Amino acid sequence: MFQAYANMGDGPEGRGSATMEINDYRNAIAQLEGSNKELMNILNEFNAKYGNLLRNYNILQKSEEIARSNLLDSHSKWINFSKELLTISKDVSSLY
Repeated sequence: MFQAYANMGDGPEGRGSATMEINDYRNAIAQLEGSNKELMNILNEFNAKYGNLLRNYNILQKSEEIARSNLLDSHSKWINFSKELLTISKDVSSLY
């Protein structure tokens, strides 16, 4: 399209003359429409991939929150178990 525009003023009348023929305009418009379709296809593919990535990110984020919660629960259970074990050990050691 740029080449068609650049060549538009290269006629015998000089810059700004309408020396381009109708077929040249049609070809330039068809080329623009084709490139726009290609760009729209690329944009649609990008949007689909972005949507999938966003969905996967949200799933991973929820999984991370669940894992973090489970880890904290497990940690508190182990701490309580350790405290009970220490208490029992102190009681047993005081018997001897």
